[in-house]
Amino acid sequence: MIVNFLGIDHKVGTTMITQSIADAIAYNDPSLNIIRLALHNRLGLDYYPHAVGSVDDLLISLDVKYLDAKDFEAVSHKTGSLRVLGGLKDISLGRKFGIEETKYLLKFVSERYDLVIVDAGAELDNGLTAGALSMGDQLFYVATQSESCLQQFSHMMPVVKLCCSKQPSAVILNKFLV
Repeated sequence: MIVNFLGIDHKVGTTMITQSIADAIAYNDPSLNIIRLALHNRLGLDYYPHAVGSVDDLLISLDVKYLDAKDFEAVSHKTGSLRVLGGLKDISLGRKFGIEETKYLLKFVSERYDLVIVDAGAELDNGLTAGALSMGDQLFYVATQSESCLQQFSHMMPVVKLCCSKQPSAVILNKFLV
């Protein structure tokens, strides 16, 4: 199962939410084989305490559609039943990842893990995010109550509907503003 988390705007907490959910599920059910991927234009490891590789390290393998399990394990990090792979270290490589490369990566991990948790960032103009949204089984939006976030939400919806494979499951309001 692939579960995508899409931030409605930057700094709404998508990375923290995905890491917290992945950690909680892995802790509460160690029999599940879980992976958390950051599939957007940033590394997305702000709250992860270990050194982890990124999708940059897999660019050639994804481009030729040949990814070896040992190579994948070498660039990702595993603690207990949770494996983590970061997003882009080098933002200049962002345009090298298309939708097809992302779909190939997600197919690869979904065949090996019980649960794939994707931090899809907050930008729809890249192949990592678009590919993730096209493959997900569930989609959760992450938002705040700020006016700018609500405006961004209304601007994003038509584009999200074009590339999403599923209707959103819920909106997570991450911060309470007074």
